[in-house]
Amino acid sequence: MKTDYGYTVNKHGYIQDPGKFEGEPESSVYFWDLLMNGAGDDGWGGKTFFILSTGDKKRFPNLASRYGLAIYETDQGFVQHETFLNLEEYNAAVNA
Repeated sequence: MKTDYGYTVNKHGYIQDPGKFEGEPESSVYFWDLLMNGAGDDGWGGKTFFILSTGDKKRFPNLASRYGLAIYETDQGFVQHETFLNLEEYNAAVNA
């Protein structure tokens, strides 16, 4: 199946195409694009943090039960993300 961004995803919604987003959910492409355009709620330690809106959660059901996420680029040039269940987890990561 192809995503809105033109990537092939498996039945679990993870990108299968080789490259920067390989193995990531489609939401990583979306939030990376936001980051590249200057968006983000907090930044720390090479990661940019986002508090998820209701719209984000509707667009990406894999994030429906999450409070926020961080997105970053590895030393090898791959984009990765991590999610946070609640405000406490989010704040702990931002203040780490």
